Amino acid sequence: MKKLKKVIILSLIVLIAMFNKVDAHSVELDLDNLISLPQNISNLSGGTIYIDSKVTDYTLYYQFLVLDNNTYSQIEKIIEDGKEELENLKALINELDDDRLEVEQLLEIVNEKKAIYDNLVENSGEEDEIETAMQEYSTAVDNYNKKATEYNELLEERKTNYNNKLEEINNNINELTPMYNENNWKETDDGQVMPDTSDFSGEIHFVLWAKLVCSDGTTVYDEDIYTTTGTKVEIESISLSETSITLNEGESYNLTVNIIPEEATNKAVNWSSDNEDVAIVENGTVTAISEGTATITVSSNDGNLKATCEVTVKKKTTTEDEDNNDKIPVESIKLDKTTISLAKGSSTKLTATITPENATNKIVNWSSDNENVAKVENGTVTAISEGTATITAKSSDGNLIATCEVTVVPEDLSGAKDDPTVAPVPLPNTGNVSILFALVFLAVSFVIIFKIILKKYKDII
Repeated sequence: MKKLKKVIILSLIVLIAMFNKVDAHSVELDLDNLISLPQNISNLSGGTIYIDSKVTDYTLYYQFLVLDNNTYSQIEKIIEDGKEELENLKALINELDDDRLEVEQLLEIVNEKKAIYDNLVENSGEEDEIETAMQEYSTAVDNYNKKATEYNELLEERKTNYNNKLEEINNNINELTPMYNENNWKETDDGQVMPDTSDFSGEIHFVLWAKLVCSDGTTVYDEDIYTTTGTKVEIESISLSETSITLNEGESYNLTVNIIPEEATNKAVNWSSDNEDVAIVENGTVTAISEGTATITVSSNDGNLKATCEVTVKKKTTTEDEDNNDKIPVESIKLDKTTISLAKGSSTKLTATITPENATNKIVNWSSDNENVAKVENGTVTAISEGTATITAKSSDGNLIATCEVTVVPEDLSGAKDDPTVAPVPLPNTGNVSILFALVFLAVSFVIIFKIILKKYKDII
């Protein structure tokens, strides 16, 4: 919205020269129109402040201040109510048009009577004619002065009422418009200004303040009220890698949080435990303190969405301690594939290998960092939609991890299909048939050679 106060002025003032902009917040606004603020401001490209060409050496500063919805609504009401009052006052000024025409007509009569009188005097007219012309001229002047005085007084009164109402509206708006902060000015070399709308979604209202510092030391201020759209991406859902876990006293487990959508603006979260005597949590790492149950909660800073994990802590027994002495820890975990490509809707099975093979606790927990693209359950990966996701296998013992990058494509491009229009090409037989063929060929060749030799022998005899 471009300068609410100027909108009133441009749309309602008939005689602009009679009205002046009022001071705002104890600083004088741009009376000489040296600053041209943007007509509108986009949340993507911002806007541009232009300075009058006669100002050649200057420094330009700006700052944005958010205008809350309640204050903006109050300003809109002041403008709407004031607009009606100003229109009524303008109508009263327009009503004086007939009086103005009458004053102009009386002035024409004065000029006519004066011309008659001057002509008689110049041409030595009769004294009685000159006397009559002078009286008529004097009467015309009196009528004109009386009506002009009446018109000017009434016009001045109505202009004053209009101007006072305009000043009252502007002052009321200024009282609600936030004042600039002297410590928050930003310099712009090319006049480009860009508000930060990343903390807001939907409509946002704000004030743009500009400060022009000229080389002669003169400082000029101006301000506008604008409306644009925020660029904040809201969090839609939040979930945890596990909804319940069981730990022994003293053990720890790392919970991971999944936020949808991935491009959410504010992904900061807060962790808490409802029973810190049983389990505590810090940045997703749950530590078992004593036997009992506790609920771990993760909540988003944006939107206050929540997800929970129930923690059961078991007390260590002497037997368990002895068993732990014989416990064989997990040393590593590997997946049979580190990258896979799946068509949307298809599935595949990942196999996790725990080393050593005789590790005591071979339980594996599976998770996907982008369940909108691919989900995993007990190692079976299902492609949901196009994109990429990382499947993580985590050992319960030691929290060791292995990952597989999943790429989901729109269709199965894993191999070319047979073309039914192409006839199959027979492959050579390299088995027993080939050996038989070779033996027959040798036998025939031997017979032919024998007959040739025998014939030659007969010819010799």
